[in-house]
Amino acid sequence: MITCFTKHGDIIREYSLLQNEWKDNCVELTWDISEYSKKNRCLVISQYGFESKSSRRGNLDLIIIPNIKNRILRKLFNNIYYKLKLFKKLRKNRVTHFIPADAHGFDLFLFFTKMLKIEVIPNLSRLDHVSKKYIRLFKLFKLNKFIVPGKYYKNELLASGIGSETTIRIRQPKYPERFFTFREIPVFNGGSFKVLFTGRLIKEKGIYEFLEAAISVSKRNDNCTFYIAGDGVEQLNIKRIIDLEKVSSKIHLLGSFSNLEIGTLMMNADVIVFPTYTEGFAKTWIESILTCTPIILTPLPAITDILKDGVNSFYIPLKNSAAIETLVTELSKSPGRLDKIRDELSKTKAVLIKQSNGNFKECVEFLISRNEHC
Repeated sequence: MITCFTKHGDIIREYSLLQNEWKDNCVELTWDISEYSKKNRCLVISQYGFESKSSRRGNLDLIIIPNIKNRILRKLFNNIYYKLKLFKKLRKNRVTHFIPADAHGFDLFLFFTKMLKIEVIPNLSRLDHVSKKYIRLFKLFKLNKFIVPGKYYKNELLASGIGSETTIRIRQPKYPERFFTFREIPVFNGGSFKVLFTGRLIKEKGIYEFLEAAISVSKRNDNCTFYIAGDGVEQLNIKRIIDLEKVSSKIHLLGSFSNLEIGTLMMNADVIVFPTYTEGFAKTWIESILTCTPIILTPLPAITDILKDGVNSFYIPLKNSAAIETLVTELSKSPGRLDKIRDELSKTKAVLIKQSNGNFKECVEFLISRNEHC
């Protein structure tokens, strides 16, 4: 039995940063997949960067499929290129079970896996909703096993006549004490109002809305400094824009950090901005709760279950840089508002920690064991 997981670039990056040591990391799924691979051959495949890489640790293969370097070609063909490369990996490694977390391209995934007679178990635990398009697709390919982020999604699948063997997993990574240890970071110097963006530097994370707002504020407000932590296909273009606008003294491109260092970054910031288009169950806002750092973000369905506008967070409309600009400017002049948000986040943190956390490894083992052929 060979299982393939996709869209877990954090695991591959963290594995490299920790120099092949999995212990004491806080990347979601890392321990689960590492433990699962002790008894089963596994592939973890993700697309990021511009170089093809692969490494092996026991039964676990970590594979990077690179992005297309040319910006125009990448925009037009990157998704198809990734899926075709992935298809070759699935066939070459004779994968028996495929657990994709990719929200886009399920149609190609399902077509390829049908050809190769691979069982597919979609991991929907990072999605903020399940569209009617995918419901129809799941019905067409007669899928019945899913991993979802809560009872609402399970009930939605059941009401559609699918998902009878669905398991629920609440996304809540477990963090070692080091994550919560405050340490001063040299680049976070001075007494200015510090605004942080953390995540992959891709359009869907809202990085350009953040950048546009940061440039506008930087040119008229000496009190604010902006920090971008992460890497991705847009990194070089973001640097080019910062240099072109001559705001490099106010907007700092920090590069990637180990996940253990993200907590320190957040605790050094006054506010986090997370204007994502999708991924209602993203780690960034969960980590903002765990570090009690105020956050500005888009009100996606999964987010609104826990974070409330003006109570323990601040909402902005989707794809709206002007709203980010206005809110950052207001908050930089009203530190008292942030103190109240921090107090509420500490209460939210206590509630979040008490919630049950479905183990991803056990979800996978349960669903695969239901197949009488395994």
